[in-house]
Amino acid sequence: MFKRIAVSLALALVGATFALAAASKGTVVTIKDKAVVVKVDGALAPWAKKGSMVKINNKYNGKITEVSGASVTLSSPKASELKEGQSITFDKSTAAAGC
Repeated sequence: MFKRIAVSLALALVGATFALAAASKGTVVTIKDKAVVVKVDGALAPWAKKGSMVKINNKYNGKITEVSGASVTLSSPKASELKEGQSITFDKSTAAAGC
């Protein structure tokens, strides 16, 4: 009986972890140099704070430089690859420091 309870709690914890790490979706509003302003669709993920590293469209690394209401400013060296009006997703990333 104890094993079942322990396994249930462990699975609930793993599920909660994945829920908190869910990707955020939005639309690109403006692009200037390496900065991309995104209007977030719905609620912003709890992990999305200034300074958080992100993976944009599961391709490009970036960093959240500003969070203001329903918009987020991302900084990425590949910002020029995105287009204004494009729908994007950004997910929590653990990008390594570059050499």
